Amino acid sequence: GGVRRRRIFACGILLLACTYVFYMTLPRLLVVEEYNSLQQARDSIALGYRRVSTAVESLSLTFGRADGDTGYSAACALLKGRGCPAYHSQEPIPSGALPRGNKSCILDCNHVGTCVATAGFCQCPMGWTGDGCHIRLRRPCTNKPRSWGLEQIDPGPENLTAYRPPNNPFWSSKAAMCSGACDKDMGMCYCPSHTPFGHIPAGEGSLPGKYDEENQPINFGMTERDWLYGAKGWCMAEEPEHRCSCFKDGIGGPLCNIPTEQTCPNQCNGHGECQQGYCKCQDGWFGQDCAYRVQGVPDSPGTLACMLGAWRTLMHSRMENSTRPWIKQFVHTPAAREPGARGPRLRPLIWVYELPTDYSSLMLQYRVERDHCVTRTFSDDNSTVEAVRVYQLEMGLHEMMLQSSHRTLDPEEADFFYVPLYTACYIQPVVTWGDGPFYYGPIPGRTIQATGFMEEAYHQLRSRYPYWDRKGGRDHIIYVPHDEASCYVPKALRSAIILSHWGRQDSNHTSWTGHAPDNYSVEARDPLWLPKGHLHRINRGPCFDAEKGELRDLVLPDLHNSHFHAHSPLMGNPTVHRKWLALFKGRLQMKNLPYSQGVRQKIALVSREEDWLNNHGILYGDHEAFDGLPSYSQLMSESTFCLAIIGDGYTSRYEDAITHGCIPVVIMDNVSPTLGTIINEADISVRVAFKDVERLPQILKAIPRDEIERLQRNIGRVWRRFLWSSYPLTGPLLQAQLDANLARFNGTEDPSLLPARDTAHDMSQGDAFQTLMEWLQEFCNRMGRSSLEDESALFRHEVAFCLGQRQDPAAIQTLESILRDTAEHPMVRHEAGEALGAIGSPACIPPLRDHAADGCLEVAQTCQLALQRIEFLEGHEPATCPWTPPPPPPAATPTPALAATLLDDGARIFDRYRALFALRDRGGEEALEALAGAFASSSALLKHEVAYVLGQMQDARAVACLKRVLGDAGEAAMVRHEAAEALGAIADRACLALLQQYTEDAEPIVADSCIVALDMLEFEQSGGFQYADDGAVAT
Repeated sequence: GGVRRRRIFACGILLLACTYVFYMTLPRLLVVEEYNSLQQARDSIALGYRRVSTAVESLSLTFGRADGDTGYSAACALLKGRGCPAYHSQEPIPSGALPRGNKSCILDCNHVGTCVATAGFCQCPMGWTGDGCHIRLRRPCTNKPRSWGLEQIDPGPENLTAYRPPNNPFWSSKAAMCSGACDKDMGMCYCPSHTPFGHIPAGEGSLPGKYDEENQPINFGMTERDWLYGAKGWCMAEEPEHRCSCFKDGIGGPLCNIPTEQTCPNQCNGHGECQQGYCKCQDGWFGQDCAYRVQGVPDSPGTLACMLGAWRTLMHSRMENSTRPWIKQFVHTPAAREPGARGPRLRPLIWVYELPTDYSSLMLQYRVERDHCVTRTFSDDNSTVEAVRVYQLEMGLHEMMLQSSHRTLDPEEADFFYVPLYTACYIQPVVTWGDGPFYYGPIPGRTIQATGFMEEAYHQLRSRYPYWDRKGGRDHIIYVPHDEASCYVPKALRSAIILSHWGRQDSNHTSWTGHAPDNYSVEARDPLWLPKGHLHRINRGPCFDAEKGELRDLVLPDLHNSHFHAHSPLMGNPTVHRKWLALFKGRLQMKNLPYSQGVRQKIALVSREEDWLNNHGILYGDHEAFDGLPSYSQLMSESTFCLAIIGDGYTSRYEDAITHGCIPVVIMDNVSPTLGTIINEADISVRVAFKDVERLPQILKAIPRDEIERLQRNIGRVWRRFLWSSYPLTGPLLQAQLDANLARFNGTEDPSLLPARDTAHDMSQGDAFQTLMEWLQEFCNRMGRSSLEDESALFRHEVAFCLGQRQDPAAIQTLESILRDTAEHPMVRHEAGEALGAIGSPACIPPLRDHAADGCLEVAQTCQLALQRIEFLEGHEPATCPWTPPPPPPAATPTPALAATLLDDGARIFDRYRALFALRDRGGEEALEALAGAFASSSALLKHEVAYVLGQMQDARAVACLKRVLGDAGEAAMVRHEAAEALGAIADRACLALLQQYTEDAEPIVADSCIVALDMLEFEQSGGFQYADDGAVAT
């Protein structure tokens, strides 16, 4: 009836009804000194209430089990989990002040590197290393692999007689095989300096970091000698007969003498010079993309200082009046703008790690050939050229993170931490084509080296920052492309969220590769570099963990260039009759049986023997077999099924099929397909086991027509989830294609053909990147990061309470981590323990037992109480509400006996609670006296519950003792907090002055509670039904 406190609401009332303390969302608003009056503080809280309501609704969506209509059914079609509706239902969050760097670096990074002024270390370019970028880092040119340790390989004298053919063309790069002039910063060879068009080294006295004036890069060791040094040779003639490729970034033209723009992620935010992937930031700016500013440097859209090629043409201009419009599309950093210029922000907030360059930009500088490892290059006229390499998402995802509105420059407010690792670039081409770097030592096997590469990055981030240890890495994100990369991630990084392309799920796995250097399951030892061997470093469990605690791994689609989908009906082209039953076009490697586990080869043999083409309409073969036929895109658009068969691990054919409206046939045993943890593969694909591939025609023909149409319709609903169409490189091009096709083919659609042609839409919405953000938002809520790391302990404790009310086992690990965190406020830890007791599943018992003897008495008693509650409920009917008080003693128990039990510090806390709630239900003066006497107990947990019960009773006779408790500065904060809110619930206006007085208490929990109590008091006197009802905000 008149009771207004949280835990006795009817369980059918929406969770929102028990969250009045969520007024604490913005704790800084609750500091009265920042306002001219208490009323202004209260008004600010009231204005924030609807935002809090939305946040609670988001929690409810995330933890809810019902699949009712959320209002986002179209946007979230076919998606599993609650991430999508939670993402779309959230309110924008305010922007805080930008962090400013004020730390210095050793030797000012030798004027070579950039000082990360928020952390005080240097980010060095190629050629330099050390704490101050003061030590030369050489990468020699070579035509052979190292044979031991860190031996330096002498490339030989610079003369025309020193030409040496390579002894291992596969190992060493064409660019690194050198008997000319070697650029030992990057391991690249040029024409000798004494030839007419040879390399001109920097002059004496050049400052550290000044690059040589480059000329033509050449392919020494792989090119005929006369083509280089003959009368019409490349190094000798004005107009050579043979021309070499200008493969180094920043150089173009027929003779490699035209400077071009170089490629960097986010193009250095318009505040730095791109040096083949490394950003040399302008004075006052720093970071991997020059997004951060030192103290006192104002914001600006981008004063662009660019040194083009070796000629270093310096141009200063404002972005809006830039003479370099070709980079404007690729400079977008809302996180770096002042709060008023950033625009709205949504969770999750992601901080991109600032680490030494070894794991990102150094790999780009070492790539040598311009079109490797990047998503784009610039042509001779600086127009954009899309890359066509596999695994180019490595730079693409890094750049999307840097440019996203989800990025934050303040790691303290981050929900997740992205670690940029260029593992695929390291594997190919860096360690394959050149001389290292090695992790550690020249041990054969590039995937073995990649494991060391990732392990080294892990040690770097833990040694420089505290954020990994905060949640044991569970809020960290790493992306590891390459064929089987998720299988050789080191154990040290396994707790992180692993994004990859390879969803292999079987344990005790071994490599499936047919390429020996990529076999990660071969043991490798070295007495110096790997004395314990390689295999102990990697996980023997699943490569892809679909469910690890609160978080899962995720298989992502790769990034294709915009032309890949040229004929797809989903890109506005007319849907055509699908005349082919099935299609596969790709490598077969008939003599390499380990490749594809022999599956592609087996199908090839059977399909030829049984003439699948003529008998079943199945196109199957390698690339040569398709000579003279339409393009791959057109063939997929004309096929009902497209085969997604493993290769050396990952294959992109699953998402290739979907983006063309072709039903994928998954032939990958124990492998989860792309986005398989978000979209049920049975809704959009067919799976065939390895053992059944010989019956493939019969299996496909047996699928009913209505099932085929269901799959096709579903593909039409989710296909954009497999495109990176919000990426500034591909998005505008895809949008232009779609719009042009829709205009060109308007009115030509056959409605009987499926999937239906997509209509006009914004390609930047609902794509793979937004899908990733929605997925992270679900686990952001599951971890409680958006609320459980709020500055207000009062707010955090209420959130923990709500997680217990939801009774969702997904919250157990989060609550356990709070309970184990001895640095957390005891009141929050208490509420986490109580929430575990409310959930009550067997998984809750071990952490409760672990802390039943906790050093904090309140926490220990909470865990004891929770365990006793779980034990009691095992033999009784389950509670109808998530948390009900312990059942009272028999009704005939006299009040003095109840009082004696309540006041007995030696009694079980469970029994004392039973007496407490029995006295509450009994009421009257004698019960009130017993309850008031309990404030002499040594148990703060009991006393805080006594205060809570007195608020429930709403008896004015309790005001005096509650005032004494509130005014006792030596009392535990959790007890004073409950006393304040109890006074608000009793709603005696005589308490106003006291509550107003303690809104300025030195203990923030007490001050916050008094502000809430004043609002409660006012509301109680208004006659409303429920304090926390939506819209029932006191004004």
